[in-house]
Amino acid sequence: KYKQSLKIANSLSVYDLLMSGKIVDDLWYRANGKYVNIIYRKKLYDAVDYLKGGGKVIYIHANLGNGKTLFVESLKHQLQKYNYKIFTLIEYYQHITPKEIKNIVEETGKKLIIIENYYNYLSVIKNLALHHSDDIQFVFTARTVLYDTRLGEVEEYFGLNPGQSAVFDLNTLTVSEINSMNNILEKNGLWSDYSA
Repeated sequence: KYKQSLKIANSLSVYDLLMSGKIVDDLWYRANGKYVNIIYRKKLYDAVDYLKGGGKVIYIHANLGNGKTLFVESLKHQLQKYNYKIFTLIEYYQHITPKEIKNIVEETGKKLIIIENYYNYLSVIKNLALHHSDDIQFVFTARTVLYDTRLGEVEEYFGLNPGQSAVFDLNTLTVSEINSMNNILEKNGLWSDYSA
């Protein structure tokens, strides 16, 4: 469970997020209900609505450094309001045992399973798909150049029909998101030579 951060992230933490993707708890600080140092992407609303509406699978793709991991973390933050139990396959744990899959499946309530770089874990996905559970939903991430290389196989494993999966491309920002980014850079003094 995520807790509301009590202090705002400093400029170094914001810089580390933008330059190396390092996420610290203070980045989640909110003022007047809005995150101060994180862009709340419109596609996040769409992803939450899609999952709440019963969608089975979401694919998230972006080029390197364009926000896949932060998007997924933001999604986790939002879904905790709806009592989701969230399971994330972390890159350095390359295997998940049948017993672990069974334990996840037998958990009560709504469950979300997140697999980053999903194309590396097709055997895990295939095993998960064997458990036809209506209360499990999935988020699969990948870099843009790779995201659809194994999409057909995954769709087949789950027996998905049109409309039972959604694709979110994070490579572009809306005008509002660009303005938010500008505000974050300005507040944290990160424009450097371009500050004027």
